[in-house]
Amino acid sequence: MSKLVPAGWLRTGDILVARRLAVRLVLALTAALPELVVTRSALAQSDPANFAPPGRMIVIDGHQVHLHCIAADAPTVILEEGAGGASLNWAWIQWDVAKTTRVCSYDRPGYAWSDPTDTPRDADTVSRELDPLLKSAGEKGPFIAVGHSLGGAYVRMFAAQQHKSVVGLVLVDATNPSAMGDVGLPPIRKGGVASFIASNKILFQIADHIGLIRVT
Repeated sequence: MSKLVPAGWLRTGDILVARRLAVRLVLALTAALPELVVTRSALAQSDPANFAPPGRMIVIDGHQVHLHCIAADAPTVILEEGAGGASLNWAWIQWDVAKTTRVCSYDRPGYAWSDPTDTPRDADTVSRELDPLLKSAGEKGPFIAVGHSLGGAYVRMFAAQQHKSVVGLVLVDATNPSAMGDVGLPPIRKGGVASFIASNKILFQIADHIGLIRVT
């Protein structure tokens, strides 16, 4: 099983596993796209409250939050849906990824089976709420964080906050960086992508190993 080194840097084996899982995620997303469209349409016409949640209800600060984790092994893939989305939107992808490793989806407060809260829905708050949810459920890293649409902003913040346990970051049609200020993230300045990657040890080493950057 892969483990993080104390300093927060990744071993070569960890990065290779993260790369293989990232490729599998991309393939799963591509293959499941037609089904995802159908699933979204069906969800729009139904009320999740009429059905039992597929996962567990975890109490966080007095509110119940729905978390659905399946399979075993590591790293654990965390699926973050976009604005207005629910965990069921990941159903087809979650079952496919579960053939390889453990994978979790969840509903942010106010969506599907999770209780609403009065806390703001900015990236900082959402990412900080995810950490105690995973810990309360007994879920441990390393994690690969996957974000779709607005969820991309949320997992980017989660990866920055939990850089010692996040070994991979997958952005699926993520929100354009120009809109980052609207969700509580500092916008990425022109020419600032390299600086952002270099500021995070995990992202820097992954980018180096996949050939995105070159150290001279």
